[in-house]
Order: sequence, then C-alpha cells, then structure tokens
Amino acid sequence: MSHTTVFVRLFDNQRRILMVENRGKILDNGAEKPNGWGLPGGGVEEHESPLEAALRELREETGLTAVINPDFSSIDWNQEHTHCVLVFDAKTPRGRARLEDPEGGVNGVRWFTLEEIAEGSYLHLPIYKSHQRFASSPRRGSGRE
Repeated sequence: MSHTTVFVRLFDNQRRILMVENRGKILDNGAEKPNGWGLPGGGVEEHESPLEAALRELREETGLTAVINPDFSSIDWNQEHTHCVLVFDAKTPRGRARLEDPEGGVNGVRWFTLEEIAEGSYLHLPIYKSHQRFASSPRRGSGRE
C-alpha cells in the first residue's frame, strides 16, 4: 500500500516562496522528521484527493488560501514505491501568513527568496534538502513562466 504526501510551493508577487518551520517529530511511518524549514504540506487523508490535501495543509499550517494548479509540478517516489510525494505550484496567496496549526507541528511561517533557500539554513535551523530541490525546480502553473 502506498502513502502520498503533498507539498505546496506558494509564490507571492515578489517571487518569494512560503516555508514553515517544522517542529521535530516521529512520523506515522516511524521516520524521524527533524526541526527545520520546509514547504507547507502533509499526508493525504483517506477521504480526500491530493489537491484537497494541499489546500487543507496550506490553510492549517499557514492560515493562507491560494490558487493551486491542479497539475502537480513534481513527483518523487521512494525506492520501494510505497511513498509518493507530490508538489503543487500555487499563486495568489489570500489572507495573512500566520501560525495556525491545530496539531502544533509548526513553529513559524516565513517568505524566503530562492537565494535564501539555496543557503540551506535560517536562524540556525536547516532547510530540508529535498525542499531546497522542490523550491528551485522549474515552475508550472505559477503564472510566471
């Protein structure tokens, strides 16, 4: 059985990308997720589509809504093809980025430039390497091709 995780690569009008500071925890699959910065996102629940999950995770973790391109911009599988990661591009953020995570897994929300993401850390916390790659890959559907 495969598990799907979605992330949202949300761009603002200054071409910055929204990232959340994740609090370290043990994931459902037993893996350890360290403290660090990453794209908003999480697991797809049984009753929802990946796009619905992306919208929900963005709202839960940041308080924002946005226009999300329904065609994911990136896909990654683990070696066993049991875990799929989809990255959706989004634009036109609505609301004000703020801490709003009912499960308490997010410590902060911040807009980053691509140059800041490439540096690999902010306030002594790492930016997850996979998220650095996701953030810098070519955009689709962001309205700025």
